[in-house]
Amino acid sequence: MIGAYHFAQASAECIEIYRDGYFLSALMVSHAVAEGILKFVIERNGIVRGDDDIPTAIADLVARGIMSQGCGEAFLRIYGSFRNHVHHMNPEVAKVNSKDLAKRNLEDLATIEREIFGVTTPDGKLMPNHKYWDINPDGTVPVYFRL
Repeated sequence: MIGAYHFAQASAECIEIYRDGYFLSALMVSHAVAEGILKFVIERNGIVRGDDDIPTAIADLVARGIMSQGCGEAFLRIYGSFRNHVHHMNPEVAKVNSKDLAKRNLEDLATIEREIFGVTTPDGKLMPNHKYWDINPDGTVPVYFRL
């Protein structure tokens, strides 16, 4: 379960396409979802960045205490998993073990989503651990639930 945001369906589909054996596609989607969540976290914290330097952005979020070191490392592993070669279909993509790399990226994506969208449920009520959930005036929370 994660927040019902624009990247939620892609995150669920990433798992499904991996399950169905489309490992290169799962690798691509894992990159896109991680970058979407990173941008979301930066914006939700009111941070203005003048560049697209992902490693520096992650280091900044960890240094500010906005993200744990483990979550930052998960983002960096995904970013470092041949992102440019895969997205631009460079010849090096033929040498990538997309099955193993996509599996690791999905595990890292789960780490990221658990941290960003972690909740507790005291008295059966959904209580977000961070400010990344939108809570409706009636106290309900829009979620993307996947089985």
